[in-house]
Amino acid sequence: MQLQYDRKKYHKTISVDFDDTICVTTTRDWENAEPVWDVINKVNSLYDLGWQVLIITARGQLSCEGNTEKADKKYRTIIEGWLKKHAVKYHELKFEKYLASYYIDDKSLNIKEFVDLEIREIKTGWSGAKVEKRGDRIFKTHHDSVDAAKWYNMAAPLVNVPIVHSMIGETLSLEYLEDNGAFFKMDDVNAAIKKFRLYKRGAHWRRYLVRMRSHCRENNDFFEVLDLLKDDNVYAYCYYQNSFMHGDLSLENVIQTDKGLYFIDPIYNEHQWSSYLLDISKMLHSYRKYNRMFEYEVFLNGWVEELGGKFGNYTNKDIEYILRLLEVTQWIRVIKYIPDPIVKKDITEKTKLLLNAVIKFKK
Repeated sequence: MQLQYDRKKYHKTISVDFDDTICVTTTRDWENAEPVWDVINKVNSLYDLGWQVLIITARGQLSCEGNTEKADKKYRTIIEGWLKKHAVKYHELKFEKYLASYYIDDKSLNIKEFVDLEIREIKTGWSGAKVEKRGDRIFKTHHDSVDAAKWYNMAAPLVNVPIVHSMIGETLSLEYLEDNGAFFKMDDVNAAIKKFRLYKRGAHWRRYLVRMRSHCRENNDFFEVLDLLKDDNVYAYCYYQNSFMHGDLSLENVIQTDKGLYFIDPIYNEHQWSSYLLDISKMLHSYRKYNRMFEYEVFLNGWVEELGGKFGNYTNKDIEYILRLLEVTQWIRVIKYIPDPIVKKDITEKTKLLLNAVIKFKK
């Protein structure tokens, strides 16, 4: 029988946070969150020694807009079921803070830790993400954070990725990685793409066409690229090259650390398009963006040689045309995110020149 909490025994009470303390999930799958057994065992041992145990949660502060009654109604059954399933001993589950001797929370700091805490903003691209370094962690707030967390979990057996610590609302907490300033080896990136290529997924190429149609409409331009993508030869080749992918594989999102090469900031949704070809084209976009054209040509020619003649009657020129065309789509995709109208106009004009060059190359 669960005992009732006694306020007068606050001096022998521990307040234990639920999410990311007793259990961990980075995908918001609350019912299947992983138990943190060291914490649970300690909580149970103190309970047996006569300590009062309060399980505290801030669940619902976002989804229920801070209304603790709504949060209680929405989440209590789920949390209590999880606690029972994992044999956690406690007196009460609370959706607000109560007086206690100790507060156990993965996000808590003591006074000295708070005073010494370094917080600085990390500059990002045009995605609108908010990124900060806080102590030894990176905190990224963005609407695709859940998908990013899923990607890290899926990619971890294939390549080096940062450790995912927690997910709070749309904020992802990650291991901070120090870029040592060295240029990464192109072969290492190619090896990662080849691993992604082996992980075959469903045919989602048509979803990319839908997405590109949306970008063309938003830009009110580049509609001719849609016909090029729907060309039988291009469509057939891309349709059968679906695989796992990074989604935003660029120079900014590959970090060379003292521990090796790491991949960060994916843009991924397993229900959308997925193809390693798009990772290749995004890298081409990135090399050109920073005017690293020698590396651009080496990277492009390497993949043309790798893929040429390995699917039907596609020649090296066919493959080069497809990769260059896909690079143009990457330029089209970024235009809507550019906040500066002068820069946006400049990128738009450059993209039109690239598209015309690709059309001429095909002829």
